Amino acid sequence: MQREDNVFELQGTVGFRELLRFQYFHILRRTWWFILPLLLFLLVITVISAASALIFRSMDIASKGTPFLLLLLFWGGLFCYCPYLGAKRLVKTSSLFGRQGVYRFSLENIHFAGTDTSSDTSWTAIWAVRETKTMFLLYFNEYSAYILSKSFFSGAAEQNAWRQLIEQRISPKTISPPGFIGGRL
Repeated sequence: MQREDNVFELQGTVGFRELLRFQYFHILRRTWWFILPLLLFLLVITVISAASALIFRSMDIASKGTPFLLLLLFWGGLFCYCPYLGAKRLVKTSSLFGRQGVYRFSLENIHFAGTDTSSDTSWTAIWAVRETKTMFLLYFNEYSAYILSKSFFSGAAEQNAWRQLIEQRISPKTISPPGFIGGRL
Protein backbone atom coordinates (compact mmCIF):
# COMPACT_ATOMS: atom_id res chain seq x y z
CA MET A 1 0.00 0.00 0.00
CA GLN A 2 1.26 3.41 -0.92
CA ARG A 3 -0.11 6.35 1.01
CA GLU A 4 -0.02 10.03 0.20
CA ASP A 5 -1.96 12.71 2.04
CA ASN A 6 -5.56 11.37 2.08
CA VAL A 7 -4.84 9.14 -0.93
CA PHE A 8 -4.46 5.40 -0.53
CA GLU A 9 -3.22 3.13 -3.26
CA LEU A 10 -3.77 -0.60 -2.78
CA GLN A 11 -2.83 -3.32 -5.17
CA GLY A 12 -3.44 -6.99 -5.24
CA THR A 13 -5.28 -9.82 -6.86
CA VAL A 14 -8.82 -10.85 -5.98
CA GLY A 15 -8.72 -14.55 -6.64
CA PHE A 16 -11.03 -17.51 -6.34
CA ARG A 17 -10.72 -17.80 -2.54
CA GLU A 18 -11.72 -14.17 -1.97
CA LEU A 19 -14.63 -14.51 -4.39
CA LEU A 20 -15.76 -17.69 -2.68
CA ARG A 21 -15.68 -15.98 0.72
CA PHE A 22 -17.61 -13.05 -0.74
CA GLN A 23 -20.23 -15.41 -2.19
CA TYR A 24 -20.67 -17.26 1.12
CA PHE A 25 -20.79 -13.99 3.08
CA HIS A 26 -23.35 -12.57 0.69
CA ILE A 27 -25.56 -15.68 0.88
CA LEU A 28 -25.19 -16.17 4.64
CA ARG A 29 -25.84 -12.51 5.42
CA ARG A 30 -29.25 -12.72 3.78
CA THR A 31 -30.45 -16.26 4.41
CA TRP A 32 -28.92 -17.57 7.64
CA TRP A 33 -32.19 -17.01 9.53
CA PHE A 34 -34.00 -19.32 7.10
CA ILE A 35 -31.35 -21.87 6.06
CA LEU A 36 -29.85 -22.60 9.47
CA PRO A 37 -33.14 -23.49 11.24
CA LEU A 38 -34.27 -25.49 8.20
CA LEU A 39 -31.07 -27.53 8.09
CA LEU A 40 -31.12 -28.05 11.86
CA PHE A 41 -34.75 -29.19 11.75
CA LEU A 42 -34.04 -31.66 8.95
CA LEU A 43 -30.93 -32.92 10.75
CA VAL A 44 -32.82 -33.46 14.02
CA ILE A 45 -35.64 -35.35 12.28
CA THR A 46 -33.11 -37.50 10.39
CA VAL A 47 -31.14 -38.31 13.56
CA ILE A 48 -34.33 -39.12 15.50
CA SER A 49 -35.50 -41.43 12.68
CA ALA A 50 -32.13 -43.18 12.50
CA ALA A 51 -31.89 -43.56 16.29
CA SER A 52 -35.47 -44.87 16.50
CA ALA A 53 -34.77 -47.35 13.70
CA LEU A 54 -31.70 -48.63 15.55
CA ILE A 55 -33.44 -48.83 18.92
CA PHE A 56 -36.62 -50.51 17.66
CA ARG A 57 -34.87 -52.41 14.85
CA SER A 58 -37.51 -51.29 12.39
CA MET A 59 -36.80 -50.36 8.79
CA ASP A 60 -40.31 -48.90 8.62
CA ILE A 61 -39.27 -46.11 11.00
CA ALA A 62 -36.04 -45.55 9.03
CA SER A 63 -37.97 -45.24 5.78
CA LYS A 64 -40.09 -42.43 7.29
CA GLY A 65 -36.88 -40.44 7.87
CA THR A 66 -35.60 -40.90 4.32
CA PRO A 67 -37.45 -37.89 2.81
CA PHE A 68 -36.00 -35.67 5.56
CA LEU A 69 -32.52 -37.02 4.84
CA LEU A 70 -32.98 -36.33 1.14
CA LEU A 71 -34.19 -32.80 1.84
CA LEU A 72 -31.24 -32.24 4.18
CA LEU A 73 -28.80 -33.41 1.49
CA PHE A 74 -30.54 -31.33 -1.19
CA TRP A 75 -30.71 -28.05 0.77
CA GLY A 76 -27.28 -28.52 2.34
CA GLY A 77 -25.74 -29.31 -1.02
CA LEU A 78 -27.50 -26.41 -2.72
CA PHE A 79 -26.49 -24.03 0.04
CA CYS A 80 -22.84 -25.12 -0.16
CA TYR A 81 -22.52 -25.60 -3.92
CA CYS A 82 -24.25 -22.49 -5.34
CA PRO A 83 -21.73 -19.97 -3.92
CA TYR A 84 -18.92 -22.18 -5.21
CA LEU A 85 -20.44 -22.21 -8.71
CA GLY A 86 -20.93 -18.45 -8.60
CA ALA A 87 -17.29 -17.84 -7.66
CA LYS A 88 -16.06 -20.24 -10.38
CA ARG A 89 -18.20 -18.49 -12.98
CA LEU A 90 -16.96 -15.03 -11.94
CA VAL A 91 -13.30 -16.08 -12.16
CA LYS A 92 -13.90 -17.59 -15.59
CA THR A 93 -15.99 -14.79 -17.12
CA SER A 94 -14.69 -11.57 -15.56
CA SER A 95 -11.47 -9.78 -16.38
CA LEU A 96 -11.46 -8.16 -12.92
CA PHE A 97 -10.70 -11.30 -10.94
CA GLY A 98 -7.58 -13.40 -10.89
CA ARG A 99 -5.46 -10.52 -12.20
CA GLN A 100 -3.51 -7.75 -10.55
CA GLY A 101 -5.51 -4.60 -9.87
CA VAL A 102 -4.75 -1.19 -8.37
CA TYR A 103 -7.28 0.64 -6.22
CA ARG A 104 -6.75 4.35 -5.58
CA PHE A 105 -8.85 5.96 -2.86
CA SER A 106 -8.85 9.74 -2.76
CA LEU A 107 -11.15 12.38 -1.32
CA GLU A 108 -12.81 12.73 -4.74
CA ASN A 109 -13.41 9.14 -5.84
CA ILE A 110 -12.33 5.51 -6.04
CA HIS A 111 -10.26 4.62 -9.08
CA PHE A 112 -9.66 1.02 -10.12
CA ALA A 113 -7.21 0.00 -12.82
CA GLY A 114 -6.87 -3.60 -13.88
CA THR A 115 -5.21 -5.41 -16.75
CA ASP A 116 -8.12 -4.91 -19.16
CA THR A 117 -10.29 -2.30 -17.47
CA SER A 118 -10.39 0.81 -15.37
CA SER A 119 -13.16 2.68 -13.61
CA ASP A 120 -13.89 5.67 -11.45
CA THR A 121 -16.59 5.49 -8.80
CA SER A 122 -17.94 8.48 -6.93
CA TRP A 123 -18.22 8.23 -3.16
CA THR A 124 -21.94 8.98 -3.44
CA ALA A 125 -22.35 5.72 -5.37
CA ILE A 126 -21.16 3.65 -2.41
CA TRP A 127 -24.26 2.06 -0.99
CA ALA A 128 -22.71 0.24 1.99
CA VAL A 129 -19.33 -0.79 3.36
CA ARG A 130 -19.00 -4.08 5.19
CA GLU A 131 -16.05 -5.68 6.89
CA THR A 132 -15.36 -9.36 7.42
CA LYS A 133 -12.44 -11.09 9.08
CA THR A 134 -10.44 -11.20 5.83
CA MET A 135 -11.82 -8.44 3.58
CA PHE A 136 -13.60 -5.14 3.12
CA LEU A 137 -16.59 -4.94 0.78
CA LEU A 138 -17.55 -1.61 -0.78
CA TYR A 139 -21.01 -2.14 -2.23
CA PHE A 140 -22.11 0.11 -5.06
CA ASN A 141 -25.41 -1.71 -5.36
CA GLU A 142 -27.10 -4.50 -3.47
CA TYR A 143 -25.26 -7.30 -5.26
CA SER A 144 -21.94 -5.88 -6.52
CA ALA A 145 -18.96 -4.74 -4.50
CA TYR A 146 -15.32 -3.91 -4.65
CA ILE A 147 -13.61 -6.73 -2.78
CA LEU A 148 -10.52 -5.61 -0.90
CA SER A 149 -8.58 -8.34 0.81
CA LYS A 150 -7.00 -7.27 4.07
CA SER A 151 -3.77 -8.72 2.69
CA PHE A 152 -3.65 -5.68 0.35
CA PHE A 153 -2.76 -3.61 3.44
CA SER A 154 0.66 -3.59 5.08
CA GLY A 155 -0.73 -3.70 8.59
CA ALA A 156 -3.45 -2.77 11.07
CA ALA A 157 -2.32 0.87 11.28
CA GLU A 158 -2.83 1.32 7.55
CA GLN A 159 -6.21 -0.40 7.73
CA ASN A 160 -7.28 2.06 10.45
CA ALA A 161 -6.07 5.07 8.43
CA TRP A 162 -7.96 3.73 5.40
CA ARG A 163 -11.10 3.22 7.54
CA GLN A 164 -10.90 6.87 8.64
CA LEU A 165 -10.76 8.06 5.01
CA ILE A 166 -13.68 5.83 4.07
CA GLU A 167 -15.81 6.94 7.01
CA GLN A 168 -15.16 10.60 6.11
CA ARG A 169 -16.40 10.05 2.57
CA ILE A 170 -19.45 7.86 3.27
CA SER A 171 -20.96 9.97 6.04
CA PRO A 172 -23.43 9.46 7.64
CA LYS A 173 -22.97 5.75 6.82
CA THR A 174 -20.33 3.70 8.61
CA ILE A 175 -18.37 0.55 7.98
CA SER A 176 -20.42 -2.37 9.29
CA PRO A 177 -18.12 -4.37 11.57
CA PRO A 178 -17.73 -8.11 11.22
CA GLY A 179 -20.79 -9.65 12.79
CA PHE A 180 -21.52 -13.25 13.63
CA ILE A 181 -21.16 -14.30 9.98
CA GLY A 182 -18.46 -11.84 8.87
CA GLY A 183 -16.23 -12.66 11.80
CA ARG A 184 -15.74 -16.14 10.45
CA LEU A 185 -15.19 -15.39 6.76
